[in-house]
Amino acid sequence: MPSSYWAFLFTSIIIILIPGPSVLFVMSRGIALGPKAAVATAVGNSLGTFVNVLVLAVGLGPVLDNFPSILQLIRYLGAAYLIYLGYQAISTRKALSADSSKASEALSGWKTLKQGALVGITNPKTIVFFAAVLPQFVIADWGYITLQLLGLGTAFCLMGAALDSVWGIAAGSLRNWFLDQPSRLSLMSAVGGGLIISLGIAVALGWF
Repeated sequence: MPSSYWAFLFTSIIIILIPGPSVLFVMSRGIALGPKAAVATAVGNSLGTFVNVLVLAVGLGPVLDNFPSILQLIRYLGAAYLIYLGYQAISTRKALSADSSKASEALSGWKTLKQGALVGITNPKTIVFFAAVLPQFVIADWGYITLQLLGLGTAFCLMGAALDSVWGIAAGSLRNWFLDQPSRLSLMSAVGGGLIISLGIAVALGWF
């Protein structure tokens, strides 16, 4: 493997491990809904992130680089969606307490996957990474630039799904301790929702 690819893998791991929208969102869902929902969120987030890889591969990366207003619009849309999900977690905390197993099952499948995908698509950190950093690791002499971008981006998404899932499972395991106390579970759902809202505000302010 060329040295530039090793450098890309190392850089990607650092980017993924830095607490940002993806990591904090998955952890928050793990606390609020449990490990299964956290993994579903992580997988959905990576699928959404892969959309950004496809966008970059077909040439939209330079457009985002030249027109920051588009990137800002995506940032605000993502922030608004995170705030909405946080509010939803807080407003439904009593329902989670009343029937935690049923609520977890209802939110841990396709719906949770789609929510994670939307957050992945609007994650400003990965959009900037793909548009500004990913092309630096392409070996121009090899040709097939689009395929190289797709390959590197796919590797990033797979690593993201794996590492974010670990974070989510770790956070979600804490939830099990609260299952026998509805009031505690309600509190954790509220805390998870609060974290997601805080994350949305941080994204809107450009802290990520």
